[in-house]
Amino acid sequence: MELLAAAKHYWKMCTAIVVTCTLAAACVFGFVLKPQYEATSSIIVMDPSGSVSTTTLTTVVSDCVAQYGSAEGDSSIASSVGTGAKSQTVFITVEESSPEGAVRVANQAAQYAAEGAQDYFASLEERRQKVPAGDNNVVDGSDDPLLIQQQSERSYAFCDFIVKDATGASAAGVGVAKGTAIGFLLGFCVALCALVARLIRRTPVASKSSLEGMVVCAPVLQVAENGDGSDRLWAMLEFGVDASISSVALLPVDKANTEPLSNVLAAAARIDRQVPTPTFVACPAWCQSSAGAVSLHDADTTVVCVKRWGDSVRDVAATLNELSYMKVSVGAIALID
Repeated sequence: MELLAAAKHYWKMCTAIVVTCTLAAACVFGFVLKPQYEATSSIIVMDPSGSVSTTTLTTVVSDCVAQYGSAEGDSSIASSVGTGAKSQTVFITVEESSPEGAVRVANQAAQYAAEGAQDYFASLEERRQKVPAGDNNVVDGSDDPLLIQQQSERSYAFCDFIVKDATGASAAGVGVAKGTAIGFLLGFCVALCALVARLIRRTPVASKSSLEGMVVCAPVLQVAENGDGSDRLWAMLEFGVDASISSVALLPVDKANTEPLSNVLAAAARIDRQVPTPTFVACPAWCQSSAGAVSLHDADTTVVCVKRWGDSVRDVAATLNELSYMKVSVGAIALID
């Protein structure tokens, strides 16, 4: 509940952080980072004769795709292999800054890989046919790293590579919409962390309950900054002090403004027709100066003024301890909202 109350009080800070992160993410993903588009073509590889395994076929095709990717340089090209017993599919995925470019490069890569693999196995078949019967020297023991050793009577002529062109491209990566959403969530997390850090570093007075545990005798009353609600405060002071009140010291802990409160209390005293009319002395903030110590000593009672969300619990506790040591009569604590 205190965190929620702090969020309501520091809503401007939280809103500024969230808006800043959201706009920054929108600008980064919209203008700095170019949008990417993804297109996928495929090559179905098979050998109906069973002479060449699908693993060998897909290995050759994948190497051809890698060769094309190295030649392109600027394009992001990746290949993956599906599953299958008699045939397998090699998927070629390309990312480009335009959908047309992604489709074009994906199709070119598929054509290049299919033709390269077809030429490779055609050359093997040509070499195999030149080998005399029973001689495996050209095939077996070949230095070609991608060649699985086969008997010379088996053929490479039936290796087939079927290209399926990419027909369209889809948006890849984060995108502007997702990037903006990520920025919003990031801003929300940063605002929450900033809020928690602020509460931990300097725990502010959030409500009356933050003060009631510090004071045993003096009541805690919540009044508005313009003095609304101070009539009850005056009544508490009037009946809480045994003798007639001639002087009341208003002591702010640090951030509270006591001028409006002193004026309203003086008006309440005049309405009450107390004789003599008490004087209300607005002392300087205790955390900033001890110049009001004489006024505190001369006053019949003292009102400690605490600014809600402005003064810290630690400063209020220190002020009350010092006033207790000085034997200052604290008639009430005014929590100024």
